[in-house]
Amino acid sequence: MKTLSIIHRTLCILACLLLLCGCGNRDYDKIGKTEVTIETDRGRIVIRLYDDTPTYRDNFVKLVKQGAYDGAVWHRIVRDGFIQAGTNDEAKYIGERLPAEIVYPAHFHKAGAVAAAKEDDDVNPDRRSSNTQFYIVTGKVFTPGSLAELRQMMADADTVHGFAPFTEQQKRVYTKRGGAPHLDGAYTVFGEVVEGLGVVQSIGHEKTVDEKPVHRIVIKRVSVTTR
Repeated sequence: MKTLSIIHRTLCILACLLLLCGCGNRDYDKIGKTEVTIETDRGRIVIRLYDDTPTYRDNFVKLVKQGAYDGAVWHRIVRDGFIQAGTNDEAKYIGERLPAEIVYPAHFHKAGAVAAAKEDDDVNPDRRSSNTQFYIVTGKVFTPGSLAELRQMMADADTVHGFAPFTEQQKRVYTKRGGAPHLDGAYTVFGEVVEGLGVVQSIGHEKTVDEKPVHRIVIKRVSVTTR
């Protein structure tokens, strides 16, 4: 009887663990079922690509499957902003710019957000993006007051597209987790980090000169998994 009781308790614990794991996955399944694993010489980063930015999802998956990011480097680090990378051969993989798929404010620049790089609005008013260059937000944590001041500055500066007030979710995330809200609404955010945010933040603190890392930070291999 004692043995059966132990077995029963063990099975209950395993069932609870499986249930918890399933709940966590369902949260991410709501935003997309495509995961990309980025193996770097600083550690592993796993991102989930959004299903409501299909052009960017499919383009990124295509490049990953072609090996375009294997052996590439993180070539730009903006302190309290983001880390940026491109392909291992831009001349080979660069193509037509991608039309904007800005799903804002649903997708915003919280820490761990994955977005496409682009030229500034004055030469690129349609906000079309590079098909190869992407960045992951490191950002910083704001106080409610500093976030409100930044929001007003952004509203005053954006006279062309208009800028909506931050949602309650944005305010909560930016004052607890952090991010780069000054980029909101201007770039296509097409995914987010679901594992390895500490690795991203570590890369974001690497020593730089003119936003270029002093030491090479290599993307060793990138792979795709569909859940």
